[in-house]
Amino acid sequence: LLQANMQSETNLHNINIFPSMDAEGNQKLFLDPLLSIDHLFTFFWIIYRIVIPIYNIPLNNNRRWIRLLNLPIVPIWIGIKFLINYLVSKIFESYFIHKLVYLHNIVEIKETSYALISMMIASWFLLQSREKPFKLGSV
Repeated sequence: LLQANMQSETNLHNINIFPSMDAEGNQKLFLDPLLSIDHLFTFFWIIYRIVIPIYNIPLNNNRRWIRLLNLPIVPIWIGIKFLINYLVSKIFESYFIHKLVYLHNIVEIKETSYALISMMIASWFLLQSREKPFKLGSV
């Protein structure tokens, strides 16, 4: 794990599975950069924390389809916190693009914020489960 990790850490999010740069350190072209682990992570969480909750709004006819999947739905207000964190970090990253020390710090703050937002989601689901117990198959 330490050898595969780009920062020599024992975590999964820095594993170089789908690197955005080639062996010479050049940015990959076309769709390859979109297949970096960072982009895949962001796409997944945007879909789960923003798109699905919007799709689940009671005015939308697709709500039944989402309920059939039996997915736990993240409240949209938490999804908005995720989106704000993402956008603010991208603004700072573009501003400090040539100052790698600051750029690394911004990325680490963004990752910490993602963890805190995930903890917020888990806490919200826990509180919801105490109010009304979850039943498998209930739609």
